[in-house]
Amino acid sequence: MNKIITKQDLLTRLTIKSSHELQAIEQQSLTANILPASVLIPIIDTTELAVLFTERTAHLTHHAGQISFPGGRKEAIDYSLQDTCLRETTEEIGINPNHITIIGNLAPLNSVSGFSVTPFIGLIDPHYQIKIDPYEVENIFTVPLNFLLDPANQQRQPYIYQGKLRNIHVIQYEQYRIWGLTAKIIIDLTRALGIKI
Repeated sequence: MNKIITKQDLLTRLTIKSSHELQAIEQQSLTANILPASVLIPIIDTTELAVLFTERTAHLTHHAGQISFPGGRKEAIDYSLQDTCLRETTEEIGINPNHITIIGNLAPLNSVSGFSVTPFIGLIDPHYQIKIDPYEVENIFTVPLNFLLDPANQQRQPYIYQGKLRNIHVIQYEQYRIWGLTAKIIIDLTRALGIKI
């Protein structure tokens, strides 16, 4: 990838769906008996933009030990899917919503665990503070945004799930293997920013 993605690129190329559109997405999920959920793609607003990931603890019911974005299913207390990802981010890693500016969202993706997941992209104030929930999060780390968006770092690998062979997206960064839905969200973000894959 020759072009370096800047904060200005994010602000001009990403869009936020209206609350009406997001409510329609949620209703479609419920009609299909899929639970609505959302995640935050937290982009640290520093000179070199970096994306924050969580490594889930090994005992969780869904996606134990995997690399993920903060997020989860919509609860009754959430006014919207955007509220869901902000609440979950605060609960999982302690970042206050006042330090998060939502600048866009992507189309929802269905997970193998029965959720329709809407990703929101948020710029994180560099003065953010972390407070990890040790029940859900084993570790956090950051990856340069431009590394993630470089198609040369986005691989396809075979994976057997429920006896069927699939090709899944995988991004390897140092010792971290980002795959599955999290990697697919990064692929969708790459496309949303106009980068050819």
